[in-house]
Parts: sequence; structure tokens; C-alpha cells
Amino acid sequence: LAIIAAMVVLGVWHEVSLRYLAWGLYHGVGIAVYQRWAAWRSQYEIKSSIGRYANHVFGVLLTQAFVILSFAITSSPDLPHAWGLIRNMFGLGSL
Repeated sequence: LAIIAAMVVLGVWHEVSLRYLAWGLYHGVGIAVYQRWAAWRSQYEIKSSIGRYANHVFGVLLTQAFVILSFAITSSPDLPHAWGLIRNMFGLGSL
């Protein structure tokens, strides 16, 4: 909860608006989910170098996609427009 609260404060610090509140919440939840996953994942070891490399590449690509998706929130004039952009990115509708 602390990281979520910190990211929400960071978002509102950038701009007092619903879209930056949503941006902070999005990143806070993302970090909290990652921390839970990393704690669970630390119980298992990937023994092959190919597996470790594939895990690293997947992590980089997933992080990049996560951050790029957040740009829809901050680059939009409001949350409904941001939601429309996100829906378009996933082929679920148009603006």
C-alpha cells in the first residue's frame, strides 16, 4: 500500500488532475504486482542460460509495454480520451 500511495502522490505532484492520479495509481499497482511476483519468483531458479536470457528479454519488453501504455494516460486531455486510446491499442474500439 505504501508504494501505491507514494506513486499516487507522485502523480498528483506532477499535475493535480484525475489523469495524473490515474497514472500514479497505474504505476503504484504495477510496482506492487511486480514486488509480489518477484517474491514468489525468487523461490524458483532458472538453471539454463537461455532461460535466464529469455526471462530477461521478456521482462524488458513487458516493462517497456507497461510504460508506453501509461503514456496514453498522460498524453490525453482527459481520462475518457485516454481510455479510448488504450482501447484502440488493444483493438477494442475507436475514439
